Amino acid sequence: MRYIKLSMQYIGRTFFYILEYSILPALVLALMIEPASVYNLLIDFTSSVEKNFLEMWLSATDISWRGVAFLLVGGLMLIIFVSAMSGLFERDMRLGDLSNRHFFARVNNNFLIMLRVFVVMIIILECYGFICSSLIYLWIKVFKAKAIRLALSIISVVLITLLAAIVVSYSILWCPTMVFTGLNGRKAVIAELRLTKGNFWRIFVAVVLPVIPVFSLIYVTNYFDIKILRFIVDLVAYIFFIGYYTVLMFVAYCDISGTDREDLKKKKIWEVNS
Repeated sequence: MRYIKLSMQYIGRTFFYILEYSILPALVLALMIEPASVYNLLIDFTSSVEKNFLEMWLSATDISWRGVAFLLVGGLMLIIFVSAMSGLFERDMRLGDLSNRHFFARVNNNFLIMLRVFVVMIIILECYGFICSSLIYLWIKVFKAKAIRLALSIISVVLITLLAAIVVSYSILWCPTMVFTGLNGRKAVIAELRLTKGNFWRIFVAVVLPVIPVFSLIYVTNYFDIKILRFIVDLVAYIFFIGYYTVLMFVAYCDISGTDREDLKKKKIWEVNS
């Protein structure tokens, strides 16, 4: 719970900055991509049973013209704004300077880092969708009873979701390690794995716990299928995901690595040295 608390405290102090940087990419994401496409296969299981594997896989991974548009437009926008937001948080935590100045300089400094993170994120999500859809399709073909099919599908998706959360927990410090230290991707992986060792469960709880109520709300709105309500909930969910996980990366990195948080001090670093 430590990193959830630290993240929420930082979000409370920087809420409007987070909203400013996350609302445009969140809007594009909400218009193009379902945040719970895999779970929609379970919500509408009767329709899922009638799909062939290709249809199920495309539904689970949301590969379509919208998916391509996301990679080209939404992905670029996400990389740009998260690059800027990461630079904002890094400077605030390292120097105690929270300001919208030097937007393009922050994008330039962190763009390649965020591009790497984005590519890894897409690979994880596509593998997650492929494995989940494969298992659901397998149970549908192997068993005839609907209750058994559904039960095994739910168990499989939950287990694969937990596996994905473990992967995310082990890799979440990769980005701030590169931002703070300037290490390249390979060396940053080694460094962040050393940091994660001994702190995995605290990170895992912070990765998983806050999204449970968010996804629960998404599933409820998807079940009732009111389009405008689904769009609003998806938009809020994406704003939360972008803001929370970006903050979590940096507060967890600073806490685990022992980096002094200048943003928590009453006097800023330049005031102390003046």
